[in-house]
Amino acid sequence: MEFLAFEHKELLGKTQFEQAQVEQWMNLIREESWPLCKTLANFVYGAVACDADEYNHVYGLMKEHIKALNNAMKARTFVVGDALTVADLQLLLCVAEMEQMVLDTNFRNSLNNLNAHFKMMIDQPVVKSRMGTLRAGKKQLLPAALQVQTEKAEKAINPKKKGGK
Repeated sequence: MEFLAFEHKELLGKTQFEQAQVEQWMNLIREESWPLCKTLANFVYGAVACDADEYNHVYGLMKEHIKALNNAMKARTFVVGDALTVADLQLLLCVAEMEQMVLDTNFRNSLNNLNAHFKMMIDQPVVKSRMGTLRAGKKQLLPAALQVQTEKAEKAINPKKKGGK
């Protein structure tokens, strides 16, 4: 990501202190956020098989991590400083799938700070020109095995009446 900012040095931070903060955020996202996000996405898309316990464990870890990111973004527009940096772009790329398909709606709606950053970022011309229109999802996707379990549980709770009524 830093390589992509080679010709736009301002994306790396304005001062040496901001550059160090950008590097810290990049490492946090790369080493902690990405592995959780990609694991959940692979579960949801069926690229990696999982059972309910595995999914729930990773999802729980992700929720705790996302809460920490949300708290860190309190009173901030940008991840570092007062302008767009590669840390903002990397955070957007990391949480985009989570916002669109993986996080349950109630939990996602509770993430005020992260949601504000996501909305601000998807409105950036540089993001729109390269990624098109992004939006938060309306429904959480689950791995196929969990989807079947959820549908069976819903049918058991709300069985359809015979005769179409």
